[in-house]
Amino acid sequence: MTRIVRALGSLATFICIVFTACNCSDGNDLWGSHVEVEGAAGDDSERGQMNFFVPIFQHQNSLAFADFRASFDDNAESEGNWGLAYRTVVDNSLIFGINGYFDYRNTRFDNKFSQGGFGLETLTKNRGARFNAYFPEDGLQAAGAGSGTPVAVLVNDNIFIAGAGSNEAAFRGFDADVEQLLWYRDRSGNSRSGWSVSGNSAPASELWASAGMYHFAATESGFDDITGPRLRTELRLFDVPYLGNDSRVVVAGQYQYDDVRGSQGSGMLAVRIPLGNKQRRKRSRLNWLARRMVDTIRRDPQIVTDTSGSDGMERAINAESGQPIEGAVVIDANTVNPGDVIENAGEGAVIIVDGSAGTVTVPKWDGMSVLGTEVSSGQTIVGGGSVLPLRGASSGVLVAYNTPGSRPLINGTFSGNGIRDFQIRGVDLSVTDDSFGPIFLPNSELLLDDVNLTYTATSISSNGAVAVFGSSFGGSTPQPTELIIRNSRVEAIGIQANAIDFSGGTIDISDSQLISSGGGLFPGAALFLRSEYDATVRNTTLTADSGALRFSTSGGLTTEPSRLRFFGGSIDGGAGTGVNGLTIGNASSRALVLFDGTTITSGQQSIWLYDSDGGGTVFQGTMDVTVRNSNLTAGAGFAEIDVFSDSFLPGVFNLDIANNTLDGGNGSIHLEDETAGNIRVFQSAPGSGADGLDALNGIPTGNVTTSGGILFDQPAPTLP
Repeated sequence: MTRIVRALGSLATFICIVFTACNCSDGNDLWGSHVEVEGAAGDDSERGQMNFFVPIFQHQNSLAFADFRASFDDNAESEGNWGLAYRTVVDNSLIFGINGYFDYRNTRFDNKFSQGGFGLETLTKNRGARFNAYFPEDGLQAAGAGSGTPVAVLVNDNIFIAGAGSNEAAFRGFDADVEQLLWYRDRSGNSRSGWSVSGNSAPASELWASAGMYHFAATESGFDDITGPRLRTELRLFDVPYLGNDSRVVVAGQYQYDDVRGSQGSGMLAVRIPLGNKQRRKRSRLNWLARRMVDTIRRDPQIVTDTSGSDGMERAINAESGQPIEGAVVIDANTVNPGDVIENAGEGAVIIVDGSAGTVTVPKWDGMSVLGTEVSSGQTIVGGGSVLPLRGASSGVLVAYNTPGSRPLINGTFSGNGIRDFQIRGVDLSVTDDSFGPIFLPNSELLLDDVNLTYTATSISSNGAVAVFGSSFGGSTPQPTELIIRNSRVEAIGIQANAIDFSGGTIDISDSQLISSGGGLFPGAALFLRSEYDATVRNTTLTADSGALRFSTSGGLTTEPSRLRFFGGSIDGGAGTGVNGLTIGNASSRALVLFDGTTITSGQQSIWLYDSDGGGTVFQGTMDVTVRNSNLTAGAGFAEIDVFSDSFLPGVFNLDIANNTLDGGNGSIHLEDETAGNIRVFQSAPGSGADGLDALNGIPTGNVTTSGGILFDQPAPTLP
């Protein structure tokens, strides 16, 4: 407290010298400068503050002024406020005011925060209303280190991080209040009610009361909002002897409450001392309304900050999705109605599935009334014995949470529409069904990590083991659609059973195995990209009886082409084709396709591109396909790359072949073009193999066979 008094005294002495030396108030001005010294003591601190009021411009009924404030408290905190304000009298009875401030605070953690603020106010002789808004800088600042290694712990029904330390953040928000004059004493010593006033002679003393509320919230996660009521009373004594006219003494009490800081009460004493020459200080007192023009602007005395996280518990966030963990539950084979438990867990919940007691069975979709287990946005289904990456909501520290139990086998279907940030990690998932696979999530965002998934179709399959469609499924509006698969194995068994069935969004697959088998004459695909996709596949193995990878151009519904980038990995088409590409839609539909460092083997064509379904339906569209640094092996009597373009509204195919090993039984490339100019081949670099590509020297000779007009060109254009 001694340090505060000494600092305020030094600052006051300096300001008084400056103001007096400059003779800052003209003797003819109605309003002059003043300094106000304030001390406050409350439940949490003792604070000293000094305010400096400096008129900048004044007219008969208007005043522009600067307001400078400096405060210190016994928690080693300090703050400075620099404000500009304007007040004007309207209809000789109402004062309208507007103000703006820049605030700078040094907290007890030696963190520096700054903010901008503005305020509006209306004042009469006996009433007032104020509104202030505050806009601090964003960002977290350290407020104390943890005592040990942070760990994630399951407590009751949620996951928390312990020992991560804490951070401090500034809160943006607002406060508002209304005030009423309750009582006043006039110059004759008469006491009067403040609810109804008359005349313009300023009282000698006044008793005011105000009521309001405040709301502050941090932009960073992990902090609770600060909201509550505020009550204040003030006794104001004016034109105090020995201090001069326009001086005042204010005694105030304030109480506020919110869930974060609890109850806070404080008392305050403020003394205002007018500055300027003696002529101005000796003249007659201000009238009632004129004195209200220089009332202190009421606003929150400090930038509102709070800390979150401690050596106790801190809220956790999914480190990958950024989804706050809103709850946690553990289920196993003994859990009654585990599907209901998952559905009732709500958004943002972590469902830990423990396989120690056996298979966990959840409802499966029957295609009609039963929709399987319906999941919620932000949920994570994670197996026991897995690692879930978490981040401290306030500290930002990364923690690997080791889930309890052992890896489970789950039997059933997960479904939903428009689901955001849904994750499945560290589980085995299986279902035997006549039409629907384990995961059906149109218009959704899904992550599969370390998942072993098997779908056995008992009849002709309508979808894939994992089906994610970005479309207006069920009459809903299309939403952002994303599928991420890594370190996983997905297998679909049965007629037309696709392992992955996707359209209308972004898909990223890495370090995984995708398998389709058991289709007989009607095989499914390991990866089926229908339309409007942006796909990236890395170091992944695709295996199927035929057509392991199937893709199409965009459907022409958007101006954006579909994109497929396949890096490394392998594609095995079994006894059939390895890769099937089909143009669909209208002339504006397009696909940009790249194979780089990929091994493609098949019993028939390695890559088969066409614009006809073989049943008489022909499609337009453009397909740009680049094959480089790859190894293609076709079956006996088939070419590695086979392109068919029909004569009626045909598709357009642009091929770039570079640095490949092509070893086909019937020519490296087989081109069928019934209308000249639909197929264009660019040889950016020669390949090698039994047949090779050295024959591509601008004319269709050697191992290139055609049934129509083909255009050859060098070098290849850059793939868009």
